[in-house]
Amino acid sequence: MDSSTKEELQLFINQIYSSTIEFNAYDFFTLNTQVIKSAIAAGATCLVILVQFHSERN
Repeated sequence: MDSSTKEELQLFINQIYSSTIEFNAYDFFTLNTQVIKSAIAAGATCLVILVQFHSERN
């Protein structure tokens, strides 16, 4: 790659990292990265609990 392409890519990466990503659901609530991380963590916790209950039954 030439230097101008590398510079453009670096500027794009910096812009992506510095911006916040939010989705608005009809003004009811806002989905941002923190909410998505929390939902994934809650889902993983439920999955662990279900696996533990399943292993106790066997």
